[in-house]
This record gives sequence, structure tokens and C-alpha cells, in this order.
Amino acid sequence: MQNEITTSTRPTFNKISAPESANTQRGRILRLLIDARGGWVPSPEIAAMAQQYNSRLLELRRLNFRIENRTEEVDGVRRSWFRLI
Repeated sequence: MQNEITTSTRPTFNKISAPESANTQRGRILRLLIDARGGWVPSPEIAAMAQQYNSRLLELRRLNFRIENRTEEVDGVRRSWFRLI
């Protein structure tokens, strides 16, 4: 029997550069930001999609999405918002 070497033509992706899927936390956050059409999205809305939403936002930024954030403190409570530029 002859040994055969097979190679896959399927592309390999690392975790950061993987194609987006609407079913991933990152994909759902991206869809929320896109649907806001440049408007500010409060962090609780984003947090509802992923407990570690800052990690997902960092992944999106590393994929060259420009995401801006702002914070505001009112009566000792810090609030933050994000938007896709």
C-alpha cells in the first residue's frame, strides 16, 4: 500500500481573522453597530450580547473596524457608548 499525502485546499483562519458569522458574539455586536448607522450604542446593549464585550470590540478593531467610544460620569456612575465610524 502506498502512502499518500493529502492536502486541504480549505483556507485556515486564526481566531481573529475568521470570517464573520451573525451567530457569533462578535458578529452580533457588529450588526448592532452597523444597524445604529453611526449612532451611539450604550454599553448595556452591547453587554447583553457578550459578557466580555470589550474583547469582542478589540477583535473588531483588529479587523480594521473603526469603533469609537465615549464615557460620561453622572452622579458617580460611569456610562459608556460605542459607535462604528
